[in-house]
Amino acid sequence: MSRRDVDTALDGLAGVVLDVNGGTRIGPALDEFLADARRSAAARDALVVIVSDGLERGDPGAMVAAVRRLGRLSHRVVWWSPLACGTDYQPLTRGMAAVVGDLDDLVGVRDLPSALDAVRRLSVLEAGRRRSLAAKRSKSGTK
Repeated sequence: MSRRDVDTALDGLAGVVLDVNGGTRIGPALDEFLADARRSAAARDALVVIVSDGLERGDPGAMVAAVRRLGRLSHRVVWWSPLACGTDYQPLTRGMAAVVGDLDDLVGVRDLPSALDAVRRLSVLEAGRRRSLAAKRSKSGTK
């Protein structure tokens, strides 16, 4: 862990710790989803719920591009993250900081009861013009 570059440090750990080389690959997964015409058609005007901690490993560019594309295709994009359950959580990682403005909501979900609460919360999302989560958060004074 003496390396400054996160990816280099994780690559060094791969031989020592099992499954360290996994990590979230939400960008490539969303790219694969959007590359399939039938799947991407299913996202058109739909509510899209992404369930991930958002800790994208490596360059978050693919995740950012895919979330933006989903935002254009869909009616709403909601992100459910176990990290967002904490009252002090702020989307500060490179990937989450880049996509938060393209989300309609960012909700803490860690188990079935919190998922049920999140489903109930979906009904209170604004029915009118879509606004970015970043705009909502800055208006309410939260970060």
